[in-house]
Amino acid sequence: MVAKIGVNSAGVAVSLNLLRSLADGQNVGMPVHILLRLMLEAPGYTAACELVTLAPAAGSSCITVAGAQGEVVSFEVTPGQCRRDQRRRWCAGPYESLYRRVDPRRESPPDPLSTSVERYARARALLEAQRGNIGVVTLQEILRDRVGAPRCISRRPDMRLHPVDRGESVCGIVIEVERGLMHVAPGVPSDTAFEAVQL
Repeated sequence: MVAKIGVNSAGVAVSLNLLRSLADGQNVGMPVHILLRLMLEAPGYTAACELVTLAPAAGSSCITVAGAQGEVVSFEVTPGQCRRDQRRRWCAGPYESLYRRVDPRRESPPDPLSTSVERYARARALLEAQRGNIGVVTLQEILRDRVGAPRCISRRPDMRLHPVDRGESVCGIVIEVERGLMHVAPGVPSDTAFEAVQL
């Protein structure tokens, strides 16, 4: 698997929240892992953002791109559509989050096993509660949240499901773009300490 989430020397940060829809895998399209890697290799924020329209997506994802000057945008991509969202800002400075979900009224219907609705609602409530006071530690705590398990932010595999459907959080990442610094929990965030990784 190519390295696909991080921050580059041009001050471009790229991250991913996996989404699932019933349209995923039905047609040939751009694998999200390749798109993310191309974005991470971009020479600047604008160039990274332009890559999202390079080809139709093979599956659904929420891709967030940030720049060193405070720019931030989320792209909700599905095999049928790409939507850009710069409207929702939760805090000032580099710790802005645009965590949104695919709207089933406008996009491909979500997979019934998707946990995006619950996770989005919980993340939004936690961000709203901390509005104006959001920093690295706050974001790490949100990524560790287990309320509503197993359909929670920091997911462990739900052993009641078929092995193919046992989604889990594989890492937690908070990026300080202007410092070229990532805080990485290399595993399920609620079970793993965050480590600082300098560019």
